[in-house]
Amino acid sequence: MDADAPVSRLEHKRLAGDSHLGASSELIALRYGQGSYAYYGHAVTPARVIPDLQYSAWVKSNMAGLQIAARIVFPRSRDPRTGQPVTSRVLGDRSDQPDTWVQIGIRGIDQKVQQQVSALRSEHGPQFDPREAYVDMIMLNLYSAPGLVRVQIDDLEGSGLLNVASAAPTTTQRASTPGANTQGRLRGMRGAPVTSGTTGANVQLAPPRSQSASNGQVIELNDHPAVPRIIDYNGEPLSLLRGLGFTAIRTSQAPSPQLQQELLRYNMWSVSSPPQSRSPADQSAVLAWELPVTEGEDGFSDFAIRASDLRLLDGEKPRPVLAIAPNRVHDFSQHSEIIATRRPPLGTSQSLSDYAQWTQSWGLFASPSVTRWAMIPTQFSPATQSQVSYLAQESNVPMGFQGYQLEKAAFLSVANGVRGIVFESHSPLNGEHPVDQARRNSLDIINRRMELIYPWVAQGSPREGAVSSDPRIHVSMLATETAILLIA
Repeated sequence: MDADAPVSRLEHKRLAGDSHLGASSELIALRYGQGSYAYYGHAVTPARVIPDLQYSAWVKSNMAGLQIAARIVFPRSRDPRTGQPVTSRVLGDRSDQPDTWVQIGIRGIDQKVQQQVSALRSEHGPQFDPREAYVDMIMLNLYSAPGLVRVQIDDLEGSGLLNVASAAPTTTQRASTPGANTQGRLRGMRGAPVTSGTTGANVQLAPPRSQSASNGQVIELNDHPAVPRIIDYNGEPLSLLRGLGFTAIRTSQAPSPQLQQELLRYNMWSVSSPPQSRSPADQSAVLAWELPVTEGEDGFSDFAIRASDLRLLDGEKPRPVLAIAPNRVHDFSQHSEIIATRRPPLGTSQSLSDYAQWTQSWGLFASPSVTRWAMIPTQFSPATQSQVSYLAQESNVPMGFQGYQLEKAAFLSVANGVRGIVFESHSPLNGEHPVDQARRNSLDIINRRMELIYPWVAQGSPREGAVSSDPRIHVSMLATETAILLIA
């Protein structure tokens, strides 16, 4: 228990026959000295800080003044003293009546977090990044005055929950009060893990082995729908790529043990070829295995056999297999969980409108149970750059796509049922040339905007019927059970 007051825990148990709803509630009896707080925490499924997020709990105590709070985790900023993500606490309601059941809640969490940003930047430096913040623990300040306090807790509820697919559950340590009964559990949100009284909690960035799986047309990471944003890896610092909003890297070889540790540290994944000399089951942080695709009937047969063998070697829960197929999309999708194909929307004579129609049509040839990813180049091909350099009689002519072109290609893809994007890159993103800086900025903006529409991309389906009065504007719709997103 995190407290600045001397505290003795006298009792902690499940109390039958006295609850707000149901048959029992959680009872905690404590004796305090002089102080100001004593927080009792319950881990919840990590939920993104968005305007609709709120929590509430019912409490009954012999003293008024108990207060609910939420712990906020900032995964993009690390505390150099601990090596863990920076955390803060936002406060909610206080109970105002003793000896009766009172509901206390915490709302406007996004605004409360925003109000803390200036102070957190003063403490951690101007590089502090508040993006992608999430709640991982609901806390109750059980201190109101010195003396004996008896608290009953029931019905922890949450709404506006946007689960964080890439955040692992919080690990906790129980208070070590001798003789304390730590077996009681608070009834929590449906489907959310809830633990007993905790102290010294820390965030575990990723599981030792990834839990990625295909569920219909969606890839799931740790049982949550995911829309991976993947970048070809060219040796850049992973901190840079994570800061730009990428959730995975693509490598031509299986990651080394050192790279695996770095991926776990930054809560990222890899799309890689399976290892040649090690068991694929031992590889951690793998989102999907990419198997090579070659032309001809022999190439297809070889792919099917290798995919089957890989699943047998990859342990009890094999990771999905990716096929980047130039043709025979239907055949390859029968032997893979993820299918992609190349038709570069940029740097060619193809218009973005034609690309939108093609993206929609090629999906019709794929198996209905496969997940579709898009391949979007972020640079002109090396061959094109070489030709331009030759014509200009210069060794290296910087060339780049316009930011709006990259963004349009990405959003046209997701509007037509794509649930993951591989951004192709053949040079590092940490270059200092203005072209490199522009590419970084464009990808950062795209990833931020993709994060905003994640619920529609992950679980929505394309709909027809949206027509613009301007023939130059292509309008697409993505619909979930409760909302429709228009993309123009």
